[in-house]
Amino acid sequence: MNMSRTPLMGRLRMLARIAAESQRSGVPAAELLDMPRRRFMQAAAGGLALTTLAAGCANTQLKSSGKPGQRVAIIGAGIAGLHCAHLLKKGGIDADVYEAADRVGGRMFTKRDLLNPGQTVELGGSFIDSTHADMLSLCNEFELDLLDMRDDASVKQCTYFFGDRHYTDREVLEWLKPHVERMAMDSAVLDAESDERFGVLDRTSIRDYLTAIGAETSLRKLLEVAFVTEYGLDADEQSALNMLCLIGLDSLPDRWETFGESDERYKVKGGNQQVTDRLALGLEDRIQTARKLEAIAADGSAYELTFSGGRHVTADYVVLALPFTLLREVDIRVELPKEKRIAIDELGYGTNAKLLLGMSSRPWREQSYGGNIFTDQDFQLAWDNSRLQPGMSGGITLYSGGKPGVAVGENTPREQIARLMPGLEKAYPGSKWAYSGRHFRMHWPSHAFTKASYACYRPGQWSSIAGHEIEPVGNLLFAGEHCSSDFQGYMNGGAETGRVAAESILAAVKKG
Repeated sequence: MNMSRTPLMGRLRMLARIAAESQRSGVPAAELLDMPRRRFMQAAAGGLALTTLAAGCANTQLKSSGKPGQRVAIIGAGIAGLHCAHLLKKGGIDADVYEAADRVGGRMFTKRDLLNPGQTVELGGSFIDSTHADMLSLCNEFELDLLDMRDDASVKQCTYFFGDRHYTDREVLEWLKPHVERMAMDSAVLDAESDERFGVLDRTSIRDYLTAIGAETSLRKLLEVAFVTEYGLDADEQSALNMLCLIGLDSLPDRWETFGESDERYKVKGGNQQVTDRLALGLEDRIQTARKLEAIAADGSAYELTFSGGRHVTADYVVLALPFTLLREVDIRVELPKEKRIAIDELGYGTNAKLLLGMSSRPWREQSYGGNIFTDQDFQLAWDNSRLQPGMSGGITLYSGGKPGVAVGENTPREQIARLMPGLEKAYPGSKWAYSGRHFRMHWPSHAFTKASYACYRPGQWSSIAGHEIEPVGNLLFAGEHCSSDFQGYMNGGAETGRVAAESILAAVKKG
């Protein structure tokens, strides 16, 4: 899980690693920052990325009844459920997919012409990393073109706006340098779960950890904003291991040339939802929407599913590819291990929300900024959602987490814009005049079919929950971003765990 969801967090992670290397080698951090780098990510789509297809998977040994026909029901038509059904079909099994909403795609949700004609925006998952092998494989399979954010190198990629002024990478490096040695030492416990310090750090919140290491005000503000937006809960509601894992100081390379930040460099040209649309196209006759699962019960070696409206379905294998926020509402009359029940009932989830604004121009670019910004203004994080798209007009996504994310859902969108626009105007003067009046609010915490943004470990949950999310119970399988140990919170986490579920069922049927 040591990769980030936005280019901003990827940049911050790289700066922390530079600061640690500077402390270790004695080479000035500014010199390391300016040093030409051969990016190892170019090889990721080959060797490294391909190896992740077989990595990070739970041991999912299933039972096989030996029946010649196996009935498979998949609950949830997001990327996890659709990818699972797609691969099962390739393997000769036609699974039925049931979705509570009236659309497929889940949190892969693209809107076209919403802010500007001819442009797309992402209401859900936005970026694909070079190491996201399952997502890249699907894009390749469906011959979908990718927009590479690295092609837009004429502007400052990221900026940090705190106390009403912009800070540079070099200044952030100076904030980090006094603390990276301690953070690297604490990060070592990530590979030693039996170490007593693992549990201690897990139970420590990010806020308390920053206090313990003596983080100065500037660094504290930056890191709290960064991790609240990254994981979606306030800094006092997250395990410190979230921060230590993502920054990744436990795995510093021996040579600078192997450095690189998690890049989040790709978006699908025309919208990420094309991936789920293409998956659904090949499964059209097997997908039922507006079918909310209400109960599941053991029925001998099979399972009886009850949906809204009183419809009953029996299946030999069931893939629960829906967030635990929704699974908690299902009457599960199947004996579950204690650890699984705790995971379903208690797994933390973020409260991220998006407010998307249409712009008649892109004032940040006129000031040589790319639009990616961390800030102590009320909106917390923003990026240019129109990058590499045609036209002079553009758009910006204001992205909030924790209590600020919840607050974005209050009152009307226009009232929220009035509240947040002064901060955007401070960071990028001219924004209020460029605002076209077109906007959209995507409030995932109150969205009926997710009730959250994505999974986020609360203090203590690395020890009590991590790894149990994906474990099967009999022939009940679990999939979704929340079930991925390596890609929790990412589109790739959903795609990966959907693949793992399909492979497990195919192996069990073949064995039977």
